[in-house]
Amino acid sequence: MLSHRRGVGGGPVHHGELVLAVGARFGPRRGPADGPGPSEADPDHDGVPTELDRCPRERGAQPYGCPILDRDADGVHDDRDGCPDLPGLAPDGCPTAIDDDGDGITGSADRCPLQIGDAPDGCPSSRPSSPAEDPASDVDGDAVIRRNDRCPTQRETRNGYADDDGCPDEMPPEIAELEGVVSGIGFESASDELTPSSRTALQHLADVLQRNPGVRCEIVGHTDNRGAAEANRALSTRRAERVVTALVERGVPRERLSARGAGPDEPLASNASAAGRAINRRVELVILRE
Repeated sequence: MLSHRRGVGGGPVHHGELVLAVGARFGPRRGPADGPGPSEADPDHDGVPTELDRCPRERGAQPYGCPILDRDADGVHDDRDGCPDLPGLAPDGCPTAIDDDGDGITGSADRCPLQIGDAPDGCPSSRPSSPAEDPASDVDGDAVIRRNDRCPTQRETRNGYADDDGCPDEMPPEIAELEGVVSGIGFESASDELTPSSRTALQHLADVLQRNPGVRCEIVGHTDNRGAAEANRALSTRRAERVVTALVERGVPRERLSARGAGPDEPLASNASAAGRAINRRVELVILRE
């Protein structure tokens, strides 16, 4: 910069003097555009920049930088798993056997999992269907729906034998012969203790029931009319329960058997004679029909 200055005594200086202004700046040198370093741009080193990383402190995958979970540990990541809480198979991660509505379309292929539908998506068709096509219908009116009815146009015979298959049938002769008074079963006097001679009859009864697993039955105990009626009912109940226990011990499932005590209330003969009273003291088997 060129300026005019005065000399000593205030006189003017007549020659030009060049005056330079020099400044200095101390501190770290900055680059052309200061910004975050590599560790600040991607602190979890997963290749997703911080501004796009939804999980900046956890290593993850593109595009959001978050770990890909697999809650059910079936090898199908949750972002592709149609059933993230149920172990399943690729590609959708759903168990192939799930078919809650019973329409034959399983897993994620069934878009209407609680409605009976048609292939391919498992949803009800918009076209009206006839009752015969509806798996939940009961065309023959035998209370067995089409899905479970082996004979959908023939009524089930309710005879206590295979009553859940929806087909007409006849009870096997060996089962039919059991119903009614069971001969050969006896008790000690005024007791629910089975006599030793009852073992053969009990084993035969157990064998027949095991050969016919679809049969359910009730064991009914009866007494004569001697003594108090309530005491006789209690005794007959204990006797029926004792027979049930003996059958279970011989391999018949307990859920197929029930016991009831009728006491003196259902006589077959007159209690006026010893012979009649002997007839009335009995055990009966009743086939349970739904």
